[in-house]
Order: sequence, then C-alpha cells, then structure tokens
Amino acid sequence: MKQIIILLLASQLAMTLQSMAQPDGKCTADICAKPARSGKLKQGEHIAFIKGLKVHYYVEGNGPVCLFPSPGWGAAVDYARHMKPLVDHFTMVFYDTRGSGQSSGPEDYIKYSAPYFTNDMDALRNYLGQDKVWIAGHSGGGFQVLRYGIYFSDHLNGIIAIGAAAYFDSVYANETTRLIQLRSAADPYYTPERISIFMETDPSPAPIGDQLMETLGFYFHDLDKMRYFPPNVSFSDRVYDFTSRAGLFSENLLPDLSKITVPVLVIAGDDDIVCNVASQSVRIYQGLRKGSLAVLNNCGHIPWIEQPALFSAACENWLKEVQQPTQK
Repeated sequence: MKQIIILLLASQLAMTLQSMAQPDGKCTADICAKPARSGKLKQGEHIAFIKGLKVHYYVEGNGPVCLFPSPGWGAAVDYARHMKPLVDHFTMVFYDTRGSGQSSGPEDYIKYSAPYFTNDMDALRNYLGQDKVWIAGHSGGGFQVLRYGIYFSDHLNGIIAIGAAAYFDSVYANETTRLIQLRSAADPYYTPERISIFMETDPSPAPIGDQLMETLGFYFHDLDKMRYFPPNVSFSDRVYDFTSRAGLFSENLLPDLSKITVPVLVIAGDDDIVCNVASQSVRIYQGLRKGSLAVLNNCGHIPWIEQPALFSAACENWLKEVQQPTQK
C-alpha cells in the first residue's frame, strides 16, 4: 500500500518516517549488486559521443548506476551534484542534457521537445552498458525521469523525483499565484519587479542566469539559505529559448503515470513555489502505482541544500525499504 511520509521536524524523523511502497521484496542483482566497473563509469568527469551529440557527465559514488539529468532548460547539472544520500547508495551519473553545460545540442529548436530528452536518457543508459538503472531528477529533471518511467519502465529499478513537475495547468498557476501573494504580503524581498521576472511577465528579460540569481529567494523557504546555492553554475539562453519554443514541459504526464511499474519516491518542499506540492507532488503521487511521497517541512524547491537532514532521511529510509530482502 502506498503511504505518505510527512517529515515535520528533525527530532521527529524516527516517528514520522513510515513504511513505503516496495517491489516484490526480493533483493535482486539488478537492485542490490554493485555494477561492474568500466572506463565509462570511473569516478570523475567524462565526455561521451552518443548519437551525434557530445554528452558531458560526472561519475560519483559506488553502487548501482543512477542517472541524474540537468533540468533540461539550460542549466548545467553542477548545481545538483554531491547529493550525499544518493552518492552513498549509487554510482551517480550526473549529466548535462542536450545543449546545457558542456554537452552539445542541435541548432534546431524542434529537437528540444520531451521525446528527444527521453531518448537521450535511454541512449546514455545503453552507452554505459546497463540493462537496468535507477534514475533521479530535480524540477525539470524530475519531469524527465517521470517521462522516462512512463516509456521505459522495463529498464528501471526505481525513480526519485525531487521537486518534480508533471503538468503546468490552471491548477498550478492558481496555486503558484496564491503562494506568491502570501509571501509578498509578508516579506519585502518579493517585489513586483522580482515577481514579474519569476512569472516571466518582464517585458525586457535579462539573461536567464541573471533572472535566476535575481529571484533565487523564490526557490527557498529561508532566504538565508540562498548563500549555499553553488556559484558559477552555467546557464544557456539558447537552450532556454529552444526548449520554450519546443514546449519541453508542455506535455501532461499525469494521466500516464500509472504506466510506471517501478517504485517512485516523490520528494517535495512544503513551501516550494516553483513546483508546488498541491499541483505537482500530490497529483504525481496520486497517479503512481508504487509511489511514496515525502513532504519536507520548512523547505522550498532545493531540499538537499535547505533541509539536508530531512532530505537524507527521506532517501535513505525509502531506499532501505525498496532494497529490503524478503523476510521469511
């Protein structure tokens, strides 16, 4: 049975973490065994040439292989690296999606729609010689891993979707507007100018990296935590334009989430404005066959930075459950 985990306070973690959905309980080789090491999966930075594109990726940690894409819209994957609970359990492959970071990409915007990103993920899995992998993603990367699960569950062991998006509809727009109104009434940081940038109604937008840095507070519950966001992350205005024109995130994944046959952990911050709990995380969880939902208290869109202890507990307890051998 699917259960929801509400993580309220660090001191209550042991009481609030409940049993989560798991597969048949068998500790299969696909799930538990460490993969054979090859040059493609050695620790460090790599460049691969796959289906005509240069793919830049980092390998960190030891264990079963887990792919982690950048968000897709132009940000490099560097901001999401060094997630301790994932690196502790997996051989993490953090990769820049097409055109982002140090990966190359086509000059045709049509080739930045969702199916291309899904096929890129599968091509990377195949290049690494893995029949089955785990996958994890944040925000737009969460959208990517959920979509991959819909079409390629046979090549998966499990999914971790962090602050993930599944559909940007009127439910999302209304809830986002409500949350912004609450914040702007309580904190002078949320000026009309910043709200305009965040809502993409600014008539003279700055480069996407500058926009993100100007509105970084929208991504956090505690504005003081902004200083922990990694510096010098690269952003591509070209890819942002291409993915916007191609409608990368326009697809509605909600009706097809039941096609995902593997366990899925959905992690959300209770004060996430970017991909809010009500319109995204809860509806994603409700559509899954083997889903678990962890809502982290006093947390925005980047939980491993803002609430690292709660984020680690959510990951570690779920992984312990889904990798648990059958009790006889």
